[in-house]
Amino acid sequence: MYIPEKSHTSKQPYHSRIDIGVEIISRLKSTLKAHFIVVADAFYAKCALIRYCIKEQIIFISRLRIDAVLYDEIKRQKSK
Repeated sequence: MYIPEKSHTSKQPYHSRIDIGVEIISRLKSTLKAHFIVVADAFYAKCALIRYCIKEQIIFISRLRIDAVLYDEIKRQKSK
């Protein structure tokens, strides 16, 4: 269950909603042992969760966030 960081007083480490989402998907994958599709709210369309789904070959469907970045940063070449 998610507990906001401000309210978190337990000695257990804090887990964000994204961390919990990754954990749930991981457990489903190991339990189902089949391919499945994750459909989520735009809140969950964050890098950590999407990268996990790509790595595990899980289809992830969500609305894009307004701050979504659809490209990798260009690495500048050192001038000679």
